[in-house]
Amino acid sequence: MGIPVNSTVHKVMTNTRRRRHRLDIFNELETLIAMQREKMTLMQDQFLWKHGSDKFKPVFVTKLTWELTRKHEQPVAWWKAIWFQHCTPKYAVHNRLSTGNRMLAWNANANFTTRWSELMDLSMDTSRGLLETFLTRYTIQATIYSLWKERNDRRHGATPTTAATLARMVDRQVRDRCLAFHQQGNFKLAA
Repeated sequence: MGIPVNSTVHKVMTNTRRRRHRLDIFNELETLIAMQREKMTLMQDQFLWKHGSDKFKPVFVTKLTWELTRKHEQPVAWWKAIWFQHCTPKYAVHNRLSTGNRMLAWNANANFTTRWSELMDLSMDTSRGLLETFLTRYTIQATIYSLWKERNDRRHGATPTTAATLARMVDRQVRDRCLAFHQQGNFKLAA
């Protein structure tokens, strides 16, 4: 086609001339390039972000992008056990719960707990005070996250961590979170 391999779209649109080719496919490409040249304007390119099904604006809004890209499903009963005020997003266990369910389907003899409903019931129980409810939820999340991370580390050849070390790590994570509340002046949750 006479277009160098290292050419940019800008060079093709501004510096190349139309040629005649033996193959029809190349002539069709030349026609498409010519049609695009006719549509060109001298305006600067502009980034547009999708804000709905047919709306595009030059402003990026994270919430709208999330709403347009996520898979919408009905809320589940246990969502508060995972997403609660002051939770740590990386500890949210919903993906790890589904991973456990998939693993159980692949191997009925899998060696891990399937008593997620009991953990979720414990985490959703709000009959205790605000502090105890938070500590229960946060400790469950930190524990599940640490066990999940340890399992993945072992699968990828890392040196195993002892149970005592894992327990100290979870304890430290929970204590650090409570210290952060104290520093932020949130004394309701500063244990």
